[in-house]
Amino acid sequence: MRAAKGSGWRLIAVLALSLLAAGCFHSKPQLSRPDYLAALKKVRTVGLVRPYVKVYELDAGGTDTLKDEWSELGKKNVAAGLTRAFADKGMKSKLVEPAPDTRDEIEEVRLLYEAVVSGIFDSQRFYFESKRGAFDYTVGPVGRLLDRYGVDALVLSYGRDEISTGGRKALAVVSALFTNVRSGYTVVSIAVVDRQGRILWFNVRGGEGSFDLRDPESAGKVVDLLTSGLGEEP
Repeated sequence: MRAAKGSGWRLIAVLALSLLAAGCFHSKPQLSRPDYLAALKKVRTVGLVRPYVKVYELDAGGTDTLKDEWSELGKKNVAAGLTRAFADKGMKSKLVEPAPDTRDEIEEVRLLYEAVVSGIFDSQRFYFESKRGAFDYTVGPVGRLLDRYGVDALVLSYGRDEISTGGRKALAVVSALFTNVRSGYTVVSIAVVDRQGRILWFNVRGGEGSFDLRDPESAGKVVDLLTSGLGEEP
């Protein structure tokens, strides 16, 4: 384990929660291209890029400590939830694990996804009407990866989870009348990406003290919330 350092994903997670709380995504946080339903009908098998999940322990002093073992559990549980969820939508899934000939390309796609998610949240936060009216984001062409893994689209996912220690929970109870001591928060986002790298569909869900990605059932609930509107009219 190690003390957490600041990262783009941490800032993204905080912004995502604030947007969800403020209602900037309205009743359905999912966003999609106008033609996403037609494109989705052509997808038979999705490639689940190994979820990028980080799980931290949040102590009474507010310090995050990254837990590698917990993070591996979170990755496993989110991947399992996505596999089940896409099966329920009538699509097969393949786990896309980096190989020597694809590792750099997959990492590049992940980094571009981080930048794109930040852009999506900025557009919602500042109400850039051009972006809100025309959802148009890309992570660059991914056709070589689709052919390499034998899939029709990629599914990119990110998760950040904080697990409060007993001391943190006790402090929250004691301080409730005087100040706001937050519980650990959970944020998970997913995107379906086509051959051209266009994000066809995107969704984010999260909450404070609501989920635990280490637990298969809790992680499954988050994934169910995320994918409930996939395949439906925007």
